[in-house]
Amino acid sequence: MWKDTLFCSYWEQRLVVVLSVLALVLMVSVGVYRRAARSDSVEVTDADTAAIRQAFIRADSLHRQSAGRGRRTAVVPVPFDPNRADSVRLSSLGLPPYVVRNILKYRARGGVFRTPESLARIYGLTAEDYARLRPYIRITLPEKEQASSVRQKNTGKADGWWVRPSKFAEGTTVELNAADTAVLQRVPGIGRVRASRIVAYRNRLGGFVRVSQLTEISGMPDSLCRWFTVGPLTEKPIHINRAEAAQLSRHPYLNYRQARAITDFRHKYGPLHSLRQLELYEEFTADDLKRLAPYVAFD
Repeated sequence: MWKDTLFCSYWEQRLVVVLSVLALVLMVSVGVYRRAARSDSVEVTDADTAAIRQAFIRADSLHRQSAGRGRRTAVVPVPFDPNRADSVRLSSLGLPPYVVRNILKYRARGGVFRTPESLARIYGLTAEDYARLRPYIRITLPEKEQASSVRQKNTGKADGWWVRPSKFAEGTTVELNAADTAVLQRVPGIGRVRASRIVAYRNRLGGFVRVSQLTEISGMPDSLCRWFTVGPLTEKPIHINRAEAAQLSRHPYLNYRQARAITDFRHKYGPLHSLRQLELYEEFTADDLKRLAPYVAFD
């Protein structure tokens, strides 16, 4: 706060210096006048002349120092492309040298500013400088990326960078066993992560037989179920009489203890003909066998 209170403009500093010089000259003149009053003749000695000269030199030095501290280089921003501007152009915008170096290093590593907001993430660039330069940023993407953006508009990807896909209108339904990640991402509430989880779980499961199975995936809300329908299974079933325990336990509906119970049954009693033969094993409940049934074959 004290800096704000004591701050003077450039012209106020000059006025203070001029008044200081006049006050000093006045003091010297009064001294000379008093000496003249005590004598019949006025004699200005070399010492008086030297003192006056030193006073003027000191006042001029103070004036130059104060003017140098108060003067700021006026920066007039001009339109620029952060992907193409060289160090001279960036420096002329009033950016500190270390910020200019960070921008050039980012570009040297293959970085591209695709939106004005991406420039704000450069380390060292203050919010004030970004707000000052924001109206002058003009970004021109390379022709390859522009063409790729148009070509990949509906898929959501364009040569390593992301274009948000358009979402389906309310009332649209998607066949859950046939949709790929690009189609899934067009469902409101599903992004890249959820789409990848749905496809991965579908592959492990062998396909969906009920839409409600979506809720078995971590982080998947019930509200998404209204967007889907379920068609026939497209994956091959598990051959329960031929699969080893390790293969059986990879299915989401079988743990390792249950898989060992199946292989133990086969070794003791021969091939399974129905899942009801496993009902007496404590590893299985009726619900376990019911949800597993669509995914096994006994041939």
